[in-house]
Amino acid sequence: MIRTHPPRSRKSSNLAALGGLIQVSIALFLFLFPVFKSCIYLESYLPILVSCSSSTYIETIGNLQGALLLASMLLAGALALLSARNPNPSTALLLRWSGVLLYIGAFFFADEFFRLVFLPGMLLILFSAGLTRKNRDLTAPQTNR
Repeated sequence: MIRTHPPRSRKSSNLAALGGLIQVSIALFLFLFPVFKSCIYLESYLPILVSCSSSTYIETIGNLQGALLLASMLLAGALALLSARNPNPSTALLLRWSGVLLYIGAFFFADEFFRLVFLPGMLLILFSAGLTRKNRDLTAPQTNR
C-alpha cells in the first residue's frame, strides 16, 4: 500500500472537530433558541409581574451585522469540521486557517458578547492549525538537493 499523504495527526483532527462542533452548536443555538428574556412589571417599585417574553439574538438585535457574524462563525465551524475529515494536511491547514481568519475578521465588528462566546472554539481551531503545521513539517519527506 502506497501512502500518498503523510499521516495526519489524530490530536489536531480531534481538536479541530471539537472546536468546529463548539462553533456550529453555539451559532445554531443563538440562531434558533430564545436567549434573552424581557419582563414588564406593574410599577418600577412593585415586583408585580405583568408579562414576559423571550426572544432570540436575531429578534432582539435584528440587524444584518448580527446575522452575518453568526453566519461567519457557523462557516468557521463547518470549515473546521471539514478539515478534521480531510486526509491531506495542507488542505486541512488551509481550512483551519480560513476559519481562524473568519473569526479574526468578525472580532473587529463584533461586540464583547460575540468575542467571548466564540473564543473557546476558535482557540481550539487555532491550536489545531498550529499542530497541523508542525506535524506536516515533521512528516514531510526531506529532499537533498
